[in-house]
Amino acid sequence: MAVCGNCNFENRDGAKFCAKCGSKLDAAEAVEKVPADIAEEAAGAAGAEAAGAEAAGAVEQTAEQAAETAGETAAQASEEAAEAANAAEEKTAGPAPAAAPAKKGSAKKWVVIGALIVLIIAAAAIAIIAGRGQAAKSVKNFGMYVKDGSLFYTEFGKTGASEISPKFITDPGDQDASDIEYAVRNIYGSYTKLSKDGKLLFYPDRNDASDMYSSITLYYRPLAGKNTDPVKIDSNIYVYAVNDDATLVTYIKEGTLYQYDIAKGEKNKIKNDVYDFWVSDDGACVYSVTYDDDLYENGTRAASGVGWICKVSDDCRTLWFMKDDDLYKYVSGGQAEKLISDVYSVEKICDSGVIYYSKSSGDLSLMDYVKDDMKDADAKLTYPEEPDYPDYPYFWNYATQEEYDAAYGQYQEEVRQYEAEYESYLEAWQEYEQKLDRDALRAELKDWTMTPEISLYMFDGSASQLVTDKYSPYSSEFAEDADVAVIQLYDMEKFEPAKLSEITDLYDLDSKIYDVRFESLKAYALKGSSITELDSKPHDMFYIAPDGSTIYMVTDIIEDKYCGDMYAIDMKSGAPAAPAQYDTDVMCYMVEIMDNGSLRYFKDVDYEKGRGDMYIDRQTVDYDVSLYDIRSDKDADTIAYFTDYNDDKEQGTLRVYKNGKAETVSEDVHAFSMTPAGDVMYIYDYSSRRCTGDLFVWRNGAGEKLDTDVTAILPFVDRKYATLDGYY
Repeated sequence: MAVCGNCNFENRDGAKFCAKCGSKLDAAEAVEKVPADIAEEAAGAAGAEAAGAEAAGAVEQTAEQAAETAGETAAQASEEAAEAANAAEEKTAGPAPAAAPAKKGSAKKWVVIGALIVLIIAAAAIAIIAGRGQAAKSVKNFGMYVKDGSLFYTEFGKTGASEISPKFITDPGDQDASDIEYAVRNIYGSYTKLSKDGKLLFYPDRNDASDMYSSITLYYRPLAGKNTDPVKIDSNIYVYAVNDDATLVTYIKEGTLYQYDIAKGEKNKIKNDVYDFWVSDDGACVYSVTYDDDLYENGTRAASGVGWICKVSDDCRTLWFMKDDDLYKYVSGGQAEKLISDVYSVEKICDSGVIYYSKSSGDLSLMDYVKDDMKDADAKLTYPEEPDYPDYPYFWNYATQEEYDAAYGQYQEEVRQYEAEYESYLEAWQEYEQKLDRDALRAELKDWTMTPEISLYMFDGSASQLVTDKYSPYSSEFAEDADVAVIQLYDMEKFEPAKLSEITDLYDLDSKIYDVRFESLKAYALKGSSITELDSKPHDMFYIAPDGSTIYMVTDIIEDKYCGDMYAIDMKSGAPAAPAQYDTDVMCYMVEIMDNGSLRYFKDVDYEKGRGDMYIDRQTVDYDVSLYDIRSDKDADTIAYFTDYNDDKEQGTLRVYKNGKAETVSEDVHAFSMTPAGDVMYIYDYSSRRCTGDLFVWRNGAGEKLDTDVTAILPFVDRKYATLDGYY
């Protein structure tokens, strides 16, 4: 490693000029050289093959000045430019030309000319490389795949693929091949990260596909330099994050939060009993929540009794959390500040500081939707007393027959009276039993809780303002990056309460109330604290552009086909414009606003086969596209997908949509993945028996074979926290 004496930047071995500042380095044996084609292009662009040895000094400022002129298009461009200058210097260096008589000032002239030539060469090299970097969007392009249980890494150059780990899968011959493929495609890619400078690869190793959902053993490996041996960080990890400088790795192991220092090769325990954490991009600030519901900052308790974390700022210096139905704000190094009390739910915390939240008026029960028409009558009912049966007159209790006959006649009259009273008693008891049943029903109705009445509020940082008292939180949609939303309000004023005497089934009543409530929903556009009713129907679906500029509404949805007409509602003025029809017969569940702002959706969907016609911004992309296997690059400029996919053969036609044009990559493709730069890796000629196939990469409009007998492509998942999908 050649360290620059001017700026202390660590350059590659053999470099003659610093890739950061352009200063000349001490002589060292060159191990690597700039690609010949770059040097030749640079020399050709400059129109010169060599320059005098005296010009070498002028190169010291070339890389830095040209990089500044180019705006430092990419770190890679700067580094390669310095290497190009190194290569050019190596070409120009050599035996000095024989001395010749010269006029006064000729030596200075040659130095200036030579310096200019080298300056032009280096500048041209930077321009060429910067152009290349600009075309590739300054993204390091690479791919990873698994073959025979080993993990391979490639940058698609002439050097081919490098084996990163020979034991990526432990004992692959003893594991089910289909399990290995599934785990590689769907699990292990979520745990793989590349450092931002592209120099370190973090990956799980010694994996057992039969236990794919368990924790991982994490390694990292330098991708260049003399020492590229893998380094074990720790085992039994289920989530980790790498800081921007790739000097610190923060992770949870078996409930304990650690931070690993890569330079020292040491781990530092931060806190025990942790189930979640957030870390700043520089790794300096680490928030964690323990199983005791305590919040910690760098291992020091910041708050107790934390219910749940609502939001963490992008710089990880501020977070909002709920505690005992109250919303708090915590700023790094300070004290938790209570913002709002008696919060039912936090709906949205905007980057502007605006907070939308809801309050509940208290739980409702089914009884709140019932008219007790038997209340007064039941209040009058008392427990009925059963009449006594008359005593029988036995003859031996009487002295004469006449006395007995008279007593028996009296007895018969009393029996008739008893029978009449007992009939009334039975009727009264039946009424009382019905009253008891209604009392039990009343208790059940009161215990049967319903969705409470909820009000929506807006908090601007100092005060709260009521937006509506008829808010339905389960049917609302907020913009990602703006204080714009589509909210649903219900109106139960027209609901006719059920009579208690007519209720026979609580489930039917609950369903009736839900249906009436749902059918009463009306959609409103929300901006700030103002709401405007939209011309919509209860079953309509809404999608909002991240910046809140446009609301897309799918209406008149056909129930069994899940498709309807799409309208666009412009929100740029702050209030909704009149809906403008965007398209027809749009599948309402497959609408996506992509990272570049384009709208992707499907029409003519076959749900049994999982296929449909794909559209972007009202333009047809392709037909018969598989709904559930679509990949795009970070900026959504390139989209890869299957058409004509055969479930039995596990193969389809791989196509790519780019620059408004769709083209076929290959037929009979088993699986594919997108590289960071938007190229497509895919497996062709797949054998379902061996679970292997040939690996290709599609770039620059053509396919290039990379390897054979490949088990699976390891996808690159670019996100801050590396863990299983769905956790972060």
